[in-house]
Amino acid sequence: MQKIASLALLLAGAIHLIPLIGVLGSEHLARLYGVAPSDPNTLILLRHRAVLFGIVGGLCLVAAYKPGYQWPGLIVGAVSIFSFLLLAWSTNGFNAHL
Repeated sequence: MQKIASLALLLAGAIHLIPLIGVLGSEHLARLYGVAPSDPNTLILLRHRAVLFGIVGGLCLVAAYKPGYQWPGLIVGAVSIFSFLLLAWSTNGFNAHL
């Protein structure tokens, strides 16, 4: 069971680290999401979102190798993924990048 949890955490960690590249600026965010931030406020929010995804991804990766962190990593990773899926499901008109 621990190997399955570690594999799930590695997968969740990898998924969460992908958006981290958005920290580097609007060009990277546009490639990630298919939309360019329209103002400095949106740019700051999206870059901060990238940092938060990096934190979640880092926790998941650490938890994959440290059994004491597996439950927190699984919970945080699952809440992040399922909340995104719920928000996407409840919102019409999102693009294929998301």
